[in-house]
Amino acid sequence: MNIAAYIERFNELTLLCPDAVPNEKKKVELYIKGLPEIIKGETTSSRPAMLNEAVRMAHALMEQKIQVKNERIAEGIKRKRMGHKAKDFQSKNVASSATVQSNVVCYECGERGHKSRACLKKADRRGGNVQGQAYVIRDAEHNQGPNVVMGLPPPRQVEFKIELIPGAAPVTCAPYRLAPSELKELSDQLKELSKKGFIRPSSSPWGAPVLFVKKKDESFRMCIDYRKLNKLTVKNRYPLLRIDDLFDQLQGSSVYSKIDLRTGYHQLRIREEDIPITAFRTRYGHFEFQVMSFGLTNAPAVFMDLMNRVCKPYLDNFVILFIDDILIYSKNKEDHEEHLKTILELLKMRSYMQNF
Repeated sequence: MNIAAYIERFNELTLLCPDAVPNEKKKVELYIKGLPEIIKGETTSSRPAMLNEAVRMAHALMEQKIQVKNERIAEGIKRKRMGHKAKDFQSKNVASSATVQSNVVCYECGERGHKSRACLKKADRRGGNVQGQAYVIRDAEHNQGPNVVMGLPPPRQVEFKIELIPGAAPVTCAPYRLAPSELKELSDQLKELSKKGFIRPSSSPWGAPVLFVKKKDESFRMCIDYRKLNKLTVKNRYPLLRIDDLFDQLQGSSVYSKIDLRTGYHQLRIREEDIPITAFRTRYGHFEFQVMSFGLTNAPAVFMDLMNRVCKPYLDNFVILFIDDILIYSKNKEDHEEHLKTILELLKMRSYMQNF
């Protein structure tokens, strides 16, 4: 992931999990933590106070590293042309690709035919962490994949509730100004959400503005700016696990699949009396959500609680959960097929996926 894609994903996550970044200092700290190692130290030592400052610094450092790398490559090409080659490279130029491969010697095991980074014996000595096969099960919205919710979900064992602090009064904001392309996207998404039953017209005194987040595929995700509502909401203390704490479970596995329940938040209905609190204002009307929306402060914790209940029999065996991502891991391809089939059937049975 390059720096531009990283900051885009970082901004999306700050909208989805606002409690994780309560202030600018925390934002900067978490942003730097996810940077590549080659620039992380220099960015940290500069002690940027604002996120924008850290982003500019990361861009500059990465461009500098790339420039240095390109200069080294150019210098290497120049030396080749000038004839400054070692004898082993001279012999390589007249050999066929098959002969070259057979002459490569691994300095880990001493065998010919592969380099140390591809050495299976080296991986075995380190605990079996060989490079595995990974698969992503993800729908494309245009193709209406199996994990796109097609209508109002059935009642679940977990219901999304919005508990307000004592004395909280309704908050309303004027709609944000949007670009023409965003207005068209807003109109299309409102029609789609209404058709699915996710939103309905509202006369609520509450009203949050709408904004758009641009995704990697150049499409837009509609987000409601619930920051003022979130300040009036009692926070759910359900613990969200750290990603790096989860990877200890992957020791010895080599085949992986990730199920991305991208519309997962829309799997949960909102408690009827709390629906008016989710209202949002647009130039096309006043609407409210009947299903859990992105941006609500307790949404990640509630959805993860639901998925933990659904997948409980398989947790720590071959399943890892993090919010709306399900990672299935196995030691070999045969086991993985069984594990994957088990989870897909479970999701279908619970109406989280339509078909597979």
